[in-house]
Amino acid sequence: MVLEGEIFQSETTTEEQTRHPKAWMVRPCEWYSDEDRECRRLRARVHQYFIFGEARDCSEWSRDHETCVSFRRTRDPSKLNALIASEEKRFRQRVLAASQNDVWQYRTTPPSDWSAPLPDWMTQRTKGSFLEFYSKQRQQSPNRK
Repeated sequence: MVLEGEIFQSETTTEEQTRHPKAWMVRPCEWYSDEDRECRRLRARVHQYFIFGEARDCSEWSRDHETCVSFRRTRDPSKLNALIASEEKRFRQRVLAASQNDVWQYRTTPPSDWSAPLPDWMTQRTKGSFLEFYSKQRQQSPNRK
C-alpha cells in the first residue's frame, strides 16, 4: 500500500507533480479497485437505491483502475491526464452537491466575535484534558510542529 504513517502518497512522482500541478489528485491504483469493489457490494447497492432511487454505475472505478495500472506500467502522460480529469469530475460533483444545498447561507466574512475567549463552562470542561496537555506542550517548545 502507498500509505506511510498518516501521509497520503500519490501514484505520481515528484517530477510528474511538478510537470502537472494536479497530479497529486491521482490515488494509488489499489484504491480505485477498492472503490469499485465497494460500489458493487450488495450493501452498497441497497444504500444507493435508498439514497438515489437506483443502483449507481460503478464502471468509472474499474475504468480508472485499469487506466491507473496502465499509467503505472507506462508512465504515459495521456493516462495521467485521464485520471486527473476523472478526479476533477468527482471533485466538481461533490462541490456542486454542497453548493446546491439551500439550508444555510455561505459566509463572506468571519463572524465578528470569532476570536472571543471560550465560555467558562467550556474552559472548565477542558481542564485536565489531552487538549490542555497538548497546548501546554506546544507552548513550552514552540519549534515543534
